[in-house]
Amino acid sequence: MRILFITLLGLKLTANATDLEPRIVQGIPVKSMKKFGYTVHFVSNGEERVTCGGSIVNQRTILTAAHCICDAPDQEFFIRVGSYHKNRGTLYNVKNTVVHERYDPIKLLYDIGLAVVDRDIRLGSEVYRVALSNTPPRAGLVGTIAGWGVSKREVNGPIKGAHALLYTKQKILPLYKCKKIMKIEVRPKTFCAGAKNASSYPWRGDSGGALVVDGSLQVGVLSAHAAPGVTLYTDVSQFLQWIDLQARRLYCQ
Repeated sequence: MRILFITLLGLKLTANATDLEPRIVQGIPVKSMKKFGYTVHFVSNGEERVTCGGSIVNQRTILTAAHCICDAPDQEFFIRVGSYHKNRGTLYNVKNTVVHERYDPIKLLYDIGLAVVDRDIRLGSEVYRVALSNTPPRAGLVGTIAGWGVSKREVNGPIKGAHALLYTKQKILPLYKCKKIMKIEVRPKTFCAGAKNASSYPWRGDSGGALVVDGSLQVGVLSAHAAPGVTLYTDVSQFLQWIDLQARRLYCQ
């Protein structure tokens, strides 16, 4: 599997999240960002509620899900990087966003977007760029997904995000198995992955996060919790040209 780096230097932050916004339930706490330095989360002005995740593509650009940023709020919003605690780390102001022009929130097609920040992200051992895969992930490959979403699922209780970054492992499933489990058509340019531990899975608050393999090679953008223990991802390898073009355009604006 070859690796592509982008070397260039919407946000839907609503109080009532939908069930399409994943979170990691019963995840494993992260104690250091050295293995998760590509991970960021979005926060709105004056709030510390985590609504979505993302990954650092380059010093200015964040890769996330379109449904996270399709309705940019009037107030300022930010990304936070560099700490596993959701209220620590460095804040960067989001200057502009773009979602894929063919994004369909009903069919969950082309659920991918970019956000650009107002200054260069300072990179280091605990803040670094993700690598983007240029080939679709093969079935059976095990990836890691991390986020600050809700860590305990309470159907009728309040939605509260985890204070510390959590992660879990997921195995990429073959197409026929996705169709069988989800009982719906698997959308083009997507794939699904199942939790190795059935009680630990992404859910509300983790949308936009990166499914990575081999340390920091991103193969998917977390789109939706599709079925019990199964998560739908946007296939990054199908959007490399779009990411490159839009990252250049946003940086030059």
